[in-house]
Amino acid sequence: MRRIWWYALLAASLCLNAGFLSAVLVHAVRHGHTRSMPDLNLSPMVKTEFDANYAAFQKKMAPLRAELREDRAQMFALLASEHPTPEAIRSQEDKILAVTARLLQTASAHMLDQKRLLSAEQQRRFFDFIQHHNPDENRRPPSPMEEKHP
Repeated sequence: MRRIWWYALLAASLCLNAGFLSAVLVHAVRHGHTRSMPDLNLSPMVKTEFDANYAAFQKKMAPLRAELREDRAQMFALLASEHPTPEAIRSQEDKILAVTARLLQTASAHMLDQKRLLSAEQQRRFFDFIQHHNPDENRRPPSPMEEKHP
C-alpha cells in the first residue's frame, strides 16, 4: 500500500514540475523576445548613428518621465486630500496632459529620425517591432474591478 502512495506522490510531483516548467517556457517564449530590437542588418555607420539617436532619445525622455511621475503623484495626493476642488483637479489634469503630449512629440520625432536611416524593409521590421512589442494601454491586464464588471 505504501508503494502505491509513493508512486502516486511521485507522479503528482512530476506532473506539477512539468506544468511549472511548461508555464515558465511559454512565458519566456511569449515575453522574452520583447526586450531586444530585431536585427535590422544595419551597416556599421548607420548602426552608430541609430544607437546615438536612441541614446539622445533616452536622455530627452528621462526627465519627461520623471516629470510625469511627479505630476501623477501630485494628482493622487490632490484626489486623496480632504476637499479637492474641481479647478485644482482640472489644473493638475492639464499638467499631466501637457507632459504626456511632450512625451508623444519626443517619441514621434525620434521615430522619424530613426526612420530616415532605414531602408523600406528595415522600416517595416522596426515599426512592426514597436507596434507589437511595446507595452501599451490596450495590452495591459485588466484590473480586478474590470474583471468583476465586464
